[in-house]
Amino acid sequence: MNTRELAQILINIPSVGGERTKKIIETYRGGRLSCHINSLYPFLNINVGVMDKARRLAERESDLASTKGITILSWRDSLYPRRLLAIGDYPPLLYLIGSVPVLTGPLTAALIGSRNASRRILKLTALIGEILVSRGFTIVSGLASGCDTAAHLAALKRTRPTIAVMPAGPDYIYPRENDFLYRKMMEKKGLFLSEYGPGVPPAPYRFVRRDRLQSGLSQFVVLMASPPAGGAMHTAAAAVEQNRPLFVYDPGDFSRGELGNRHLINSGAGIPFHTPEEFIRLISGLPDAYCQTMSDQLLFSHE
Repeated sequence: MNTRELAQILINIPSVGGERTKKIIETYRGGRLSCHINSLYPFLNINVGVMDKARRLAERESDLASTKGITILSWRDSLYPRRLLAIGDYPPLLYLIGSVPVLTGPLTAALIGSRNASRRILKLTALIGEILVSRGFTIVSGLASGCDTAAHLAALKRTRPTIAVMPAGPDYIYPRENDFLYRKMMEKKGLFLSEYGPGVPPAPYRFVRRDRLQSGLSQFVVLMASPPAGGAMHTAAAAVEQNRPLFVYDPGDFSRGELGNRHLINSGAGIPFHTPEEFIRLISGLPDAYCQTMSDQLLFSHE
Protein backbone atom coordinates (compact mmCIF):
# COMPACT_ATOMS: atom_id res chain seq x y z
CA MET A 1 0.00 0.00 0.00
CA ASN A 2 1.52 3.32 -1.06
CA THR A 3 1.02 6.86 0.21
CA ARG A 4 -1.73 7.65 -2.29
CA GLU A 5 -3.78 4.57 -1.39
CA LEU A 6 -3.39 5.23 2.33
CA ALA A 7 -4.34 8.87 1.92
CA GLN A 8 -7.48 7.93 -0.02
CA ILE A 9 -8.56 5.66 2.82
CA LEU A 10 -7.81 8.13 5.61
CA ILE A 11 -9.51 11.06 3.86
CA ASN A 12 -12.68 8.98 3.62
CA ILE A 13 -12.81 8.67 7.42
CA PRO A 14 -15.09 11.55 8.53
CA SER A 15 -13.03 12.46 11.61
CA VAL A 16 -9.68 12.64 9.81
CA GLY A 17 -9.53 15.18 6.95
CA GLY A 18 -6.63 16.33 4.80
CA GLU A 19 -4.30 17.87 7.37
CA ARG A 20 -4.56 14.96 9.78
CA THR A 21 -4.07 12.52 6.90
CA LYS A 22 -0.71 14.12 6.12
CA LYS A 23 0.38 14.07 9.76
CA ILE A 24 -0.55 10.41 10.21
CA ILE A 25 1.26 9.28 7.09
CA GLU A 26 4.35 11.36 7.83
CA THR A 27 4.41 9.85 11.33
CA TYR A 28 4.39 6.28 10.03
CA ARG A 29 6.41 7.02 6.87
CA GLY A 30 5.50 5.15 3.73
CA GLY A 31 4.96 1.41 3.49
CA ARG A 32 5.33 0.81 7.21
CA LEU A 33 1.93 2.37 7.73
CA SER A 34 0.28 -0.52 5.89
CA CYS A 35 1.82 -2.89 8.42
CA HIS A 36 0.50 -0.84 11.31
CA ILE A 37 -2.83 0.32 9.93
CA ASN A 38 -4.73 -1.88 12.37
CA SER A 39 -3.05 -0.04 15.22
CA LEU A 40 -4.74 3.16 14.06
CA TYR A 41 -8.19 2.08 15.23
CA PRO A 42 -7.75 3.28 18.83
CA PHE A 43 -5.64 6.26 17.72
CA LEU A 44 -8.41 7.46 15.39
CA ASN A 45 -11.14 6.38 17.80
CA ILE A 46 -12.93 4.41 15.09
CA ASN A 47 -14.13 0.84 14.73
CA VAL A 48 -13.49 -1.77 12.06
CA GLY A 49 -16.73 -0.89 10.27
CA VAL A 50 -15.68 2.72 9.72
CA MET A 51 -12.30 1.67 8.36
CA ASP A 52 -13.86 -0.92 6.05
CA LYS A 53 -16.28 1.68 4.68
CA ALA A 54 -13.38 4.06 4.05
CA ARG A 55 -11.52 1.31 2.19
CA ARG A 56 -14.53 0.62 -0.01
CA LEU A 57 -14.98 4.32 -0.81
CA ALA A 58 -11.30 4.63 -1.69
CA GLU A 59 -11.45 1.58 -3.96
CA ARG A 60 -14.58 2.91 -5.66
CA GLU A 61 -12.88 6.28 -6.19
CA SER A 62 -9.81 4.61 -7.70
CA ASP A 63 -11.95 2.54 -10.05
CA LEU A 64 -13.92 5.60 -11.15
CA ALA A 65 -10.74 7.60 -11.65
CA SER A 66 -9.29 4.85 -13.80
CA THR A 67 -12.45 4.70 -15.92
CA LYS A 68 -12.45 8.47 -16.47
CA GLY A 69 -8.74 8.84 -17.10
CA ILE A 70 -8.09 10.71 -13.85
CA THR A 71 -4.58 10.68 -12.41
CA ILE A 72 -4.32 10.81 -8.62
CA LEU A 73 -1.15 12.25 -7.08
CA SER A 74 -0.17 12.26 -3.42
CA TRP A 75 1.94 15.08 -2.02
CA ARG A 76 4.91 12.71 -1.93
CA ASP A 77 4.78 11.93 -5.66
CA SER A 78 7.52 13.46 -7.80
CA LEU A 79 4.99 15.14 -10.12
CA TYR A 80 3.24 16.95 -7.26
CA PRO A 81 4.00 20.67 -7.78
CA ARG A 82 6.82 21.77 -5.48
CA ARG A 83 5.42 25.30 -5.52
CA LEU A 84 2.17 24.05 -4.03
CA LEU A 85 4.01 22.28 -1.22
CA ALA A 86 5.14 25.68 0.04
CA ILE A 87 1.66 26.99 0.93
CA GLY A 88 1.17 25.06 4.17
CA ASP A 89 -2.38 23.76 3.69
CA TYR A 90 -1.62 21.97 0.43
CA PRO A 91 -3.97 19.08 -0.43
CA PRO A 92 -2.68 15.58 0.33
CA LEU A 93 -4.15 14.42 -2.99
CA LEU A 94 -4.59 16.02 -6.39
CA TYR A 95 -6.98 14.70 -9.04
CA LEU A 96 -5.98 15.50 -12.61
CA ILE A 97 -7.44 15.13 -16.10
CA GLY A 98 -5.41 16.08 -19.14
CA SER A 99 -1.71 16.61 -19.71
CA VAL A 100 -0.13 15.99 -16.30
CA PRO A 101 3.39 17.06 -17.42
CA VAL A 102 2.05 20.63 -17.65
CA LEU A 103 2.49 20.67 -13.86
CA THR A 104 6.26 20.48 -14.22
CA GLY A 105 6.56 23.70 -16.25
CA PRO A 106 8.96 26.19 -14.64
CA LEU A 107 6.80 29.30 -15.18
CA THR A 108 3.17 29.65 -14.07
CA ALA A 109 0.97 32.69 -13.49
CA ALA A 110 -2.63 32.96 -12.29
CA LEU A 111 -4.79 35.28 -14.40
CA ILE A 112 -8.14 35.90 -12.74
CA GLY A 113 -11.07 38.30 -12.52
CA SER A 114 -14.80 38.80 -12.46
CA ARG A 115 -17.38 36.58 -14.11
CA ASN A 116 -19.26 39.73 -15.09
CA ALA A 117 -16.37 41.79 -16.43
CA SER A 118 -16.95 44.41 -19.10
CA ARG A 119 -16.03 43.83 -22.72
CA ARG A 120 -13.09 46.21 -22.26
CA ILE A 121 -11.74 44.17 -19.33
CA LEU A 122 -12.17 40.89 -21.20
CA LYS A 123 -10.24 42.26 -24.15
CA LEU A 124 -7.46 43.45 -21.84
CA THR A 125 -7.43 40.09 -20.02
CA ALA A 126 -6.87 38.33 -23.34
CA LEU A 127 -4.00 40.68 -24.13
CA ILE A 128 -2.35 40.16 -20.73
CA GLY A 129 -2.79 36.41 -21.24
CA GLU A 130 -1.03 36.57 -24.60
CA ILE A 131 1.81 38.57 -23.03
CA LEU A 132 2.27 35.91 -20.36
CA VAL A 133 2.15 33.04 -22.83
CA SER A 134 4.62 34.75 -25.16
CA ARG A 135 7.05 34.87 -22.25
CA GLY A 136 6.74 31.18 -21.52
CA PHE A 137 4.22 31.25 -18.68
CA THR A 138 1.53 28.61 -18.27
CA ILE A 139 -1.71 30.37 -17.36
CA VAL A 140 -3.60 29.16 -14.30
CA SER A 141 -7.26 30.11 -13.90
CA GLY A 142 -10.61 28.69 -12.80
CA LEU A 143 -12.67 27.90 -15.95
CA ALA A 144 -15.32 30.39 -14.79
CA SER A 145 -17.17 32.69 -17.17
CA GLY A 146 -15.72 36.11 -17.87
CA CYS A 147 -12.05 36.76 -17.11
CA ASP A 148 -11.17 33.10 -16.51
CA THR A 149 -12.50 32.12 -19.91
CA ALA A 150 -10.59 34.98 -21.58
CA ALA A 151 -7.41 33.86 -19.79
CA HIS A 152 -7.68 30.22 -20.89
CA LEU A 153 -8.58 31.19 -24.46
CA ALA A 154 -5.54 33.46 -24.66
CA ALA A 155 -3.32 30.45 -24.01
CA LEU A 156 -5.17 28.26 -26.48
CA LYS A 157 -4.92 30.97 -29.14
CA ARG A 158 -1.14 30.60 -28.92
CA THR A 159 -1.53 26.78 -28.87
CA ARG A 160 -0.17 26.68 -25.34
CA PRO A 161 -1.51 24.51 -22.52
CA THR A 162 -3.33 26.08 -19.59
CA ILE A 163 -4.37 24.83 -16.15
CA ALA A 164 -7.93 25.06 -14.81
CA VAL A 165 -8.29 24.67 -11.05
CA MET A 166 -11.75 23.27 -10.41
CA PRO A 167 -14.21 23.86 -7.53
CA ALA A 168 -15.46 20.30 -8.06
CA GLY A 169 -14.05 17.02 -9.31
CA PRO A 170 -11.80 17.44 -12.38
CA ASP A 171 -14.41 15.69 -14.51
CA TYR A 172 -17.25 17.98 -13.42
CA ILE A 173 -17.61 20.77 -15.98
CA TYR A 174 -18.61 24.00 -14.26
CA PRO A 175 -20.14 26.23 -15.44
CA ARG A 176 -21.93 24.03 -17.95
CA GLU A 177 -21.77 26.69 -20.66
CA ASN A 178 -17.99 26.25 -20.67
CA ASP A 179 -18.25 22.72 -22.00
CA PHE A 180 -16.79 24.08 -25.25
CA LEU A 181 -13.76 25.44 -23.37
CA TYR A 182 -13.29 22.17 -21.50
CA ARG A 183 -13.16 20.31 -24.80
CA LYS A 184 -10.80 22.85 -26.38
CA MET A 185 -8.43 22.52 -23.46
CA MET A 186 -8.46 18.74 -23.72
CA GLU A 187 -7.61 19.02 -27.42
CA LYS A 188 -4.71 21.41 -26.69
CA LYS A 189 -3.20 19.32 -23.87
CA GLY A 190 -4.58 21.49 -21.09
CA LEU A 191 -4.94 20.27 -17.52
CA PHE A 192 -7.86 20.18 -15.08
CA LEU A 193 -6.78 20.03 -11.44
CA SER A 194 -8.77 19.55 -8.26
CA GLU A 195 -8.40 18.43 -4.67
CA TYR A 196 -11.77 16.68 -5.03
CA GLY A 197 -12.36 13.27 -6.52
CA PRO A 198 -14.34 12.24 -9.60
CA GLY A 199 -17.98 13.26 -9.70
CA VAL A 200 -17.81 15.64 -6.73
CA PRO A 201 -20.11 18.63 -7.48
CA PRO A 202 -19.26 22.28 -6.79
CA ALA A 203 -20.23 23.86 -3.47
CA PRO A 204 -19.71 27.40 -2.09
CA TYR A 205 -16.88 26.43 0.27
CA ARG A 206 -15.16 24.49 -2.53
CA PHE A 207 -14.83 27.69 -4.56
CA VAL A 208 -13.01 29.35 -1.66
CA ARG A 209 -10.75 26.33 -1.13
CA ARG A 210 -10.04 26.22 -4.87
CA ASP A 211 -8.90 29.83 -4.91
CA ARG A 212 -5.89 29.22 -2.64
CA LEU A 213 -4.64 26.60 -5.13
CA GLN A 214 -4.74 29.04 -8.05
CA SER A 215 -2.25 31.29 -6.31
CA GLY A 216 -0.36 28.39 -4.75
CA LEU A 217 0.40 26.91 -8.16
CA SER A 218 1.61 30.25 -9.49
CA GLN A 219 4.65 32.46 -9.14
CA PHE A 220 2.42 35.51 -9.15
CA VAL A 221 -1.24 36.45 -9.53
CA VAL A 222 -2.77 38.98 -11.93
CA LEU A 223 -6.20 40.33 -10.99
CA MET A 224 -8.03 42.12 -13.79
CA ALA A 225 -11.34 43.12 -12.20
CA SER A 226 -13.35 42.26 -9.11
CA PRO A 227 -15.99 43.82 -6.89
CA PRO A 228 -15.06 43.90 -3.18
CA ALA A 229 -16.91 40.66 -2.44
CA GLY A 230 -16.02 38.89 -5.70
CA GLY A 231 -14.63 35.38 -5.73
CA ALA A 232 -11.35 36.59 -7.26
CA MET A 233 -10.70 38.45 -4.00
CA HIS A 234 -10.23 35.10 -2.27
CA THR A 235 -7.41 34.30 -4.66
CA ALA A 236 -5.95 37.76 -4.12
CA ALA A 237 -6.02 37.26 -0.34
CA ALA A 238 -4.37 33.85 -0.75
CA ALA A 239 -1.64 35.41 -2.89
CA VAL A 240 -0.83 37.90 -0.13
CA GLU A 241 -0.87 35.16 2.52
CA GLN A 242 1.37 32.94 0.39
CA ASN A 243 3.78 35.81 -0.33
CA ARG A 244 3.06 35.78 -4.06
CA PRO A 245 3.32 39.09 -5.96
CA LEU A 246 -0.18 40.35 -6.74
CA PHE A 247 -0.49 42.54 -9.84
CA VAL A 248 -3.76 44.47 -10.02
CA TYR A 249 -5.13 46.36 -13.01
CA ASP A 250 -5.69 50.04 -12.23
CA PRO A 251 -8.16 51.59 -14.72
CA GLY A 252 -7.86 55.01 -13.10
CA ASP A 253 -11.62 55.46 -12.96
CA PHE A 254 -12.99 52.44 -11.07
CA SER A 255 -16.40 51.04 -11.97
CA ARG A 256 -18.48 49.08 -9.43
CA GLY A 257 -17.08 45.85 -10.80
CA GLU A 258 -13.52 47.08 -10.17
CA LEU A 259 -13.84 48.38 -6.60
CA GLY A 260 -12.02 45.31 -5.34
CA ASN A 261 -9.07 46.44 -7.45
CA ARG A 262 -9.14 49.85 -5.77
CA HIS A 263 -9.20 48.28 -2.31
CA LEU A 264 -6.20 46.05 -3.04
CA ILE A 265 -4.21 48.93 -4.52
CA ASN A 266 -5.05 51.43 -1.77
CA SER A 267 -4.26 48.89 0.97
CA GLY A 268 -0.85 48.22 -0.54
CA ALA A 269 -1.64 44.54 -1.14
CA GLY A 270 -1.67 44.87 -4.92
CA ILE A 271 0.97 46.15 -7.31
CA PRO A 272 -0.91 48.39 -9.77
CA PHE A 273 -0.44 48.52 -13.51
CA HIS A 274 -2.28 50.83 -15.89
CA THR A 275 -1.29 49.51 -19.31
CA PRO A 276 0.00 46.28 -20.88
CA GLU A 277 3.36 48.01 -21.39
CA GLU A 278 3.63 48.78 -17.69
CA PHE A 279 2.70 45.19 -16.86
CA ILE A 280 5.52 43.94 -19.09
CA ARG A 281 7.99 46.18 -17.25
CA LEU A 282 6.79 44.92 -13.88
CA ILE A 283 7.10 41.22 -14.64
CA SER A 284 10.40 41.80 -16.41
CA GLY A 285 11.67 43.23 -13.12
CA LEU A 286 11.02 40.03 -11.18
CA PRO A 287 14.33 38.42 -10.17
CA ASP A 288 15.27 35.36 -12.21
CA ALA A 289 15.79 33.40 -9.02
CA TYR A 290 12.16 33.99 -8.11
CA CYS A 291 11.05 31.96 -11.10
CA GLN A 292 12.69 28.91 -9.56
CA THR A 293 10.59 29.54 -6.40
CA MET A 294 11.60 28.85 -2.85
CA SER A 295 9.66 25.61 -2.82
CA ASP A 296 12.28 24.04 -5.10
CA GLN A 297 14.62 24.15 -2.14
CA LEU A 298 12.39 21.90 -0.05
CA LEU A 299 13.45 18.30 0.24
CA PHE A 300 10.83 15.58 0.15
CA SER A 301 11.10 11.86 -0.22
CA HIS A 302 9.05 10.43 -3.10
CA GLU A 303 7.63 7.04 -3.73
